Amino acid sequence: MGNNMKLKYIEIDKIKVCPNQPRSFFDPVLLQGLADSVRRYGIIEPVCVRRVRGKYELISGERRIRAARMAGLRRVPAIVRFIKNDSALPAVVLGNSARQNISLFDEGQAFKNIVERSIITRAELASRIGTSEESILAKIEALGLTEKAKRIVPAYNLSEWHIVEAMRIKDKHKQEEILKFAGEGRLSPDKIRQLIMSAENEEQADVPTRKQVVRNEKIYINTIRHTVSMMNEAGSVARTTEKEDDEFIRFTVEIKK
Repeated sequence: MGNNMKLKYIEIDKIKVCPNQPRSFFDPVLLQGLADSVRRYGIIEPVCVRRVRGKYELISGERRIRAARMAGLRRVPAIVRFIKNDSALPAVVLGNSARQNISLFDEGQAFKNIVERSIITRAELASRIGTSEESILAKIEALGLTEKAKRIVPAYNLSEWHIVEAMRIKDKHKQEEILKFAGEGRLSPDKIRQLIMSAENEEQADVPTRKQVVRNEKIYINTIRHTVSMMNEAGSVARTTEKEDDEFIRFTVEIKK
């Protein structure tokens, strides 16, 4: 190994979790499976730590540490990295976490912790981990979603860019609806932006004295119109009729057999 690291066995109780570690959720089923493997074969890949005030701070391998505890191990193999200050830590932490299936919210929290502690700037962080500053900012701002919205995002494998577009709408409840609608319809971030802008333009064109309708319903209707248009372009025969009053929007789609 290089001069800035060495391999040794360390007692688990002497290892503390790094505060910048991105992952916050560990699937209990997968963790139990890893613990069973550790119990049979031991830890094949060492964890990575650095020395801090007489103890060790975990850089990567928290799942292995947890599984080792569940398996009854007292010590684990560890690569000790000699990192003199926090400025080198973000790249090590995030570089290792890139190999793991962590959520963008865990990443966002890690980015937020690093930036708030003034370890490095967003621009420096982006350069070190090979991403854009805009992506880092988007993941940090995604932390402002409701808990329900945060569950919708991974359920439909949405990205931070879907969230950016949904957060154009300030109403938290409508953000949830837009994200779910985008997930169910497999809409791209660009499509979400187009639908929201179309709804906003229609709202601005409304007569002020007219009773307002819920704007995200406009987004749904625009999507139906777009779908019907695509069907006609593909050779199907489809048409729509619309009626609207102070209470209802009636939207009918007819498709020729």
